Amino acid sequence: SYKTVMIWDVASRKKIHEINLNISLTSSETSTLAITDQLDKVVVSANSGLFCYNIQTGKEIFTNGTATSGATFSKDGSKVYAVNYGTVYIFDAASGKEIKYITGVVDNTSSDCKFYEPGDNRLLILHHYGWSIVNLVTNEIIFKKTFNDIYSEQLKGYDYSKKDNIIFGFRDEYMISFNSLTG
Repeated sequence: SYKTVMIWDVASRKKIHEINLNISLTSSETSTLAITDQLDKVVVSANSGLFCYNIQTGKEIFTNGTATSGATFSKDGSKVYAVNYGTVYIFDAASGKEIKYITGVVDNTSSDCKFYEPGDNRLLILHHYGWSIVNLVTNEIIFKKTFNDIYSEQLKGYDYSKKDNIIFGFRDEYMISFNSLTG
């Protein structure tokens, strides 16, 4: 809610944490929000940067002004994956120190990116206009799919099934699926 992150227990329907982000109301357009599987950290990607907080204490762990197109944690919660203007950044989740970056992974117009770890040191970045798969060890872009006409072909909603290796999405009037490795 603007610059406030509220975390709820779904079973009890009670708010269990509230964190006020250290940003101005004019810079609070949120792109993505993610919580670690351990429920100890939250990361928010907004139009003014990346904000990572300890959920239990509400204390800021780090901020970074670069990532505005999406962010999430690695499965083990030790890293933050983020996108800004086509570049994927990897940060240490405990300190905010930049570990590495890989350029040209997605188009500069990509927003609301979702991240998945399909295994074998790969990272899949899914967005409205396509997806990319990168090798996190070699920094190689293994596969990159961008729709030819991003206006008529863009996905309004999308997700990835690791089990089937399929990208699912929907457009204005229909659902569609793709093999993530071949497009």
